[in-house]
Amino acid sequence: MKIKVSVDISEQQSRFLLSEKKFTAFVGGRGSGKTFVLGHRAAGRAVNGRNQLVVGRTYKELRQTIIPSVINALELYRIPFKQNKNDNILTLAKSKILFLSGENPEAIRSYTDYHDGYIDEAAWQKQMVMKNLSMCLRGKDVLNPTVSFTTTPRGGSWFNLFVTKSNQEKLELIKCSTFDNPFLSEDSLELFKEALSGDEKLARQELYADMLSESPINAVIPDNLIFMSDVPSDLPVSIGIDVAREGVDNTFIVVSNEKGVVESNKFSNLDGINLYLNFEKIAKKYRTLCSVNVDNTGGWASSFLDIVKTTDYRDKVFGINFASSASNNIYANKRAEMLFKLRDLCGKKAFSLKNCQDVVSEINATTYFLNGAGQRQIIDKKLIKKDIGHSPDELDAVSLSVLNGFNLHTNEAGYSPLPQQGW
Repeated sequence: MKIKVSVDISEQQSRFLLSEKKFTAFVGGRGSGKTFVLGHRAAGRAVNGRNQLVVGRTYKELRQTIIPSVINALELYRIPFKQNKNDNILTLAKSKILFLSGENPEAIRSYTDYHDGYIDEAAWQKQMVMKNLSMCLRGKDVLNPTVSFTTTPRGGSWFNLFVTKSNQEKLELIKCSTFDNPFLSEDSLELFKEALSGDEKLARQELYADMLSESPINAVIPDNLIFMSDVPSDLPVSIGIDVAREGVDNTFIVVSNEKGVVESNKFSNLDGINLYLNFEKIAKKYRTLCSVNVDNTGGWASSFLDIVKTTDYRDKVFGINFASSASNNIYANKRAEMLFKLRDLCGKKAFSLKNCQDVVSEINATTYFLNGAGQRQIIDKKLIKKDIGHSPDELDAVSLSVLNGFNLHTNEAGYSPLPQQGW
């Protein structure tokens, strides 16, 4: 069945859509149209009776960007289909398109009878996704199976190594920089440039799709900014509190001054009352307390904040929603903004992390990328948990502890204290 449609695409996008190689990699900078071409390739091949299996990093990304891209292509081709939102599957007359998350690679291997597989943001997924996806491309009617990748490169990743060492007769590598996409607006290009100003290596990776061979260079806090010097305890301090969610993660109370982390305390199974009692015990040890920043994303700290508003600490305590808007548009949200503030402090003042418990492993797993709006965004916590086995709670608490600065008379973050926030 052949359908002719008129679609504006770039030369690189056309090569990806027409490739018949066993492996096809569309390695693109931010805004190069990776999701767009994935949607059109999957839809086009499904029209020809081939079952498609698409693996995204998370179900959230699948539902927000990838599935809509495939649906848009099918509607453009005027191909009838039925959508099962619960099972994340699109059914056509002679084929189907299944969408799975790469969060649990082992869950992928049980599927069969798929002709073509796709891994979105492959460089940012585990290699086991690739291995288990390949096992699904089998069946008595499966001929000439293919695997397609759409991704921004990632220095040191399995994907970069796979592409550079693959037989070029079996793999077609298509590189497309941000600037190769003629359909991006000048405003978007300027925003991308501004977000990566001063970071040449990351710009090469994120904008020009350069496949760097060195270790990941998009860590929020690179190794050369991690210091382990002694920290004095007689300076003004601020406190950061990262509150456990649903009893799964740990609660951290971190005390810092301008020289570094003074102490880091880990707790489990704390309710609001016991969290306050532990906080008060720690706070009383210091003569000058500048501010207390508490993670209140999702309202998990609400009981603690209700208690605090009745105490003398109420003017110093600030509830912080990680998902709220940043004060600077180059950051995707407040979480990204506060982590980059910690990075700046490490770079400018050799902020010491010596007194932390396991923050270095959390730092090594916490990377960032440019999202579709050209903003710096931290990778999903679910991906960090997959990498190190737990949430980066201590790193979040350290970041909270530096967010408002260490000057008693200066509210650097510009937040209102509790009585003005309506608690």
